[in-house]
Order: sequence, then C-alpha cells, then structure tokens
Amino acid sequence: MQDFTLNLGKLQIIDAKFKKSESSTGNDKFTCEMRVKSNFKEFEKKFMVFNETFVRKRVIKYLPVVYTVFTFVREEHAEGVAPLPETMATAYVNGERGYYQLVAKYYLEPNRKARVIYFDNEYYRDHIAKYGLDNIKEGQMVDVKLLPHTDARLLEDKYEKEAWEYCDCFTVTGSASCHPDDGFDGSKGRKIAMLRAMRKAANRVRNLILELDDLVNSEENDMPYTIIRPKNVLLNFELYSEKCNTNGYSDVLEPDCRVTDVFKGFKIEKFLER
Repeated sequence: MQDFTLNLGKLQIIDAKFKKSESSTGNDKFTCEMRVKSNFKEFEKKFMVFNETFVRKRVIKYLPVVYTVFTFVREEHAEGVAPLPETMATAYVNGERGYYQLVAKYYLEPNRKARVIYFDNEYYRDHIAKYGLDNIKEGQMVDVKLLPHTDARLLEDKYEKEAWEYCDCFTVTGSASCHPDDGFDGSKGRKIAMLRAMRKAANRVRNLILELDDLVNSEENDMPYTIIRPKNVLLNFELYSEKCNTNGYSDVLEPDCRVTDVFKGFKIEKFLER
C-alpha cells in the first residue's frame, strides 16, 4: 500500500497575511489571506499527466488556469512585422507557411472571473462591437462569459490554437469575527481565520483528488481522453481525502490535525508572529 499523504505532495503555505477590520455588525474581525501551493505538478511527475481536457473541464473548478489563444498568421502577412514575444513555432496550414501569434491570454479563477493578461482588440473588434464592450486592457477583470474563446471552426481548421495550463499556486481567505458579548482575543482570532483558510485550501485539493478517483475507478470514463501516461497504479485515495475531511470543524484554540496534517512543514506559530 502506498502512502498517498507523501506521494501526492503535501500542500505548502507560501505566505499568509492578516488584516484587522470591522465586520458588518460592527464587531472586530480578522481576515487571513493565504497563498498555497498544491503540488499537483509533483503528482503529475509521479503518476500521470493531465491533458488539456481535464484541465479545462475539471481542474479549473479548483485551481487557477491560464487560457491562451493563438491565431495563424500567413508568412506573406508576417513579413516585415516583428512577431509578439509569445508566438508558437513555424507552422503549415493547408499548405500555407506561417506561425501562430498570441491574440488573447487570461488568468481564470475558479469563481469564473478572468484577469486579462493580453488581449488583441483589433483581432477581436467584431466581438467587442457585438457585445458593446470598450477596448479590453491588460490587468482588467472581466466576466468569462464576455470574453471570446477559440472559434470552433477555426480551431478545427487549425487557423486558431488554444492552450490550457493550470497554476500550482492559489489564494484562499478565512475570517473570524468577535461575538458582541466577548472581548476580542487577537491571537485566537488570527488562528481561527488561518485555520479556516487552510480548510478551504485542503478541501479544494481533496475535491480535485476525488475527481481523479472518479476518473480512475469509473468504467464509464475513458482515461486516455483526460489524462496521459499513467505511471503507477493508483490505490486508495481515501488515505489522502480523509486527511482533508474537515466536516465537523469547530472554533477551537488548537489546530485541527485533520486540516494541518495535509500541509508540508506547517508551523502555525511562525505565521501568527507576522
């Protein structure tokens, strides 16, 4: 039996920031913003490689994803024009030589909001006019439904290409508010806020692992269409998911081991001193 707690690569807390504010009821409130590394890249090295279908349909529900769109530029149109820094290699489409040039790149959060990394407003001028949008700027937050994706016909004809790549790091927040009848204990408030953020992070990874468990064990799923190069036999995901099962978590001073055991080298005191 393999030790999945080790093999899956424990979560790592990269940073945790605390902020004290006032809650909607006027009470003191602590918020913990935590950046976490999921270590699924290490998981891929040991077990399997996720293909873009799995990233697009399943991983995106739990981890941030970078979505990139390229368009084919014919060589005669490209002459004398310096390509953008991010292009794909020389390509041939229907006997025409050219290259794939970046036209859009988004950072997609699991909440379906998108931060624009790059957007070619000229290329998408018809889409912008259709939806009554202003020119889209880098860094702008946009509803995913309003952003253009690859055109199905152009994608099939290879005049457009797309890429889906998930990010191993993500951010979660947790908060704790003081009861009106209690005095505010800052140390306890910070600890509870941090544990709640850890709970959210652990459950994100747990739920993605359950998606993998369903994929591997369900006879209805065709693994090659979702993951490639299975490396090892996958056994007993429950060993890991049980560690992340935080149902029944309560506001206590001591960290709940069901949460903290899934974090690598975690020392809560180190972060509470910040």
